[in-house]
Amino acid sequence: MDERSINFPDKDVPLRNDVNTLGAIVGDVLIEQFGREVFDRVESLRTASIARRESGSEDIDDLASQIDGVELAQARNLIQGFSGYFQVVNLAERVHRIRRIRDYQRDGEAPADSLQQKLAELKAARVPAADIEELLSGLVIEPVMTAHPTEATRRTLLTKERAIATQLVQRFDDRRTPQEEAQALDRIREQITISWQTRPYSATKTTVAAEREHVLFYISDILYEIVPVFYAALRSALDASYPEVMADAALPRILGFGSWVGGDMDGNPNVDHRTLAASLAEHRRLIIERYIGETRSLAETLTQSLSEVPISAAVQNRVSDYEHSMPAVAARIEDRLADMPYRNLLVFIRARLRAVLNEDGHGYSSCDEFMADVHLIRDSLIENRGENAGLFKVDRFIWRIRTFGFYLATLDVRQDSADLRAAVADLISDEGWESRSVAERTTRLTDLLEQSPALPPEPGSQLERALAVLQTIDKSRDIYGKAAIGSFIISMAQGADDVLTVLLLARAAGLADDDGKIPLDVAPLLETVDDLQRGESILRQLADIAAYRRHLSHRGNRQLIMVGYSDSSKDGGIASARWALQQAQRDMSMAAADLGLKIGFFHGRGGTVSRGGGNMVRGIYAAPAHSVDGYMRITEQGEVIHQKYGIRPLALRNLEQITGATIAASLKAPLAEGEQWSAMMSAIADESRKRYR
Repeated sequence: MDERSINFPDKDVPLRNDVNTLGAIVGDVLIEQFGREVFDRVESLRTASIARRESGSEDIDDLASQIDGVELAQARNLIQGFSGYFQVVNLAERVHRIRRIRDYQRDGEAPADSLQQKLAELKAARVPAADIEELLSGLVIEPVMTAHPTEATRRTLLTKERAIATQLVQRFDDRRTPQEEAQALDRIREQITISWQTRPYSATKTTVAAEREHVLFYISDILYEIVPVFYAALRSALDASYPEVMADAALPRILGFGSWVGGDMDGNPNVDHRTLAASLAEHRRLIIERYIGETRSLAETLTQSLSEVPISAAVQNRVSDYEHSMPAVAARIEDRLADMPYRNLLVFIRARLRAVLNEDGHGYSSCDEFMADVHLIRDSLIENRGENAGLFKVDRFIWRIRTFGFYLATLDVRQDSADLRAAVADLISDEGWESRSVAERTTRLTDLLEQSPALPPEPGSQLERALAVLQTIDKSRDIYGKAAIGSFIISMAQGADDVLTVLLLARAAGLADDDGKIPLDVAPLLETVDDLQRGESILRQLADIAAYRRHLSHRGNRQLIMVGYSDSSKDGGIASARWALQQAQRDMSMAAADLGLKIGFFHGRGGTVSRGGGNMVRGIYAAPAHSVDGYMRITEQGEVIHQKYGIRPLALRNLEQITGATIAASLKAPLAEGEQWSAMMSAIADESRKRYR
């Protein structure tokens, strides 16, 4: 496609060059795949559109005349030409962000909102090192991936786009030869061409499995790679501003990742206990396979021989133990590797990981047991001059194990409050349950929680569905570990009774242990303006119920509250919803402090402004005082996951920004909330809600 003369700032000239180069390649592919006629028509439409925009004309007759009468097959090719162009241009813009980050780093500057910048700001504000260390010890950053019906691009196409991005990044090196440049452009052309020849979406209706494949690509292929880099960046930022913080200790685990795919039953009849189990199994398969691949890579690195360097007795004894307990695996180890204990131990580790997948007797019983084997190697390297002989790769592996465990991502479960009420109505044989007041239901549930409800002989569909899911949760904790299951989220929660409903159903499903403890975090999702305004009251009511207060005491006295940005905006308009969200978080934070509870807000943000999207850093800074407090759990909606996490350096940048903003918002002195401005915002919110409705 032809170049246009656009005035780019000097810093963005490389972006213009990339756009022109990629546009030319797209034009070549268009001609090759669909012919010169289609290319000429695309160019004609493009130039006519540009002319109309630049002239300010509202006349679309010229464009309409070019489109009228186009046959369906040709229209599809025209769409492919335009969409293919915009896809590579968008990719070029994202790659340019990587270029700009590198420019900052090359000039010795900290990129805006990076960990380095935020910690430097806190140092300048004289925030004590002790406060930094205390916050880091409990800091939680957890993006939660959700599916989107219009975004289920195949993993193979995502991989091809990543390959194009890699080639574009490699072109940053101006020392490349003309031959290397030509080869890079050929590879880009190849990936674009194959992508055009690949169906972008499944030919069948979108399934939970397809949504799961899409979301897990970002966790297993992108985030898995950058987790160690994130912690290295945090350590570097601390060394620059707070070198004394955790100087002699490993940084705590801060990052975690979640998913809703396979557990989000709200409005989706295809999600149930079977999809929940399938997602958990796929999570495990993906992470174990990544670990198996990494042990193979480590074995290629850790080739130390006993004849050349000492290796700890602990490693050698572990190998000896495995030779006796796993003779079939030992027999496969070649004689030439006999004096390489690290490689031998990694063979056994790999075999035990495979056994986890195959569920045979040699598999690790827990991730901690697996981690212990890897730590034997680490300790031996430190003891035997191995700091520069493989320790770097082992430490990166350990960070991944600490982050992803044997479960990859925490899987949340979400169900509508009306469905849960219907399930309880069946459980207690009360046909009028739904019509009873919140107060009546709360009182009855409080009494029932002190008992052991008996199941009806023939449960109805809603009760059967809820019990099957809760029983799967119970089994999954035993199979995959406690962290494999996240929160049970109640969508459209309206009162304390909705939270108690889940506890009663969990007890009926057998989740309670011998001491009556239910190992499940229950999170009401407040989605309307009215429900947000009731948030403080709901929290106080729950805290007054002895059975629920006991439950919280077993969950670290933290109550998770999910606040919905999308539905609240649909309910009351953007201004009214945002102010309701602000007030709700402020009021619930103050109530939690009064009650001696910790509160964690789970932010249900979407991609567009109307759904809570926008600048995440500013959103975190704008949170009410004491509402962040070192805890940031946030949805990453399917329609924006690709933009934020599609390329590794940008995924790292996004995590740095969220973490830096959370640290700063938790430690900076809160701004005073002026009564005048609060009154003004309340007036704006009230008036906007009236106009909206």
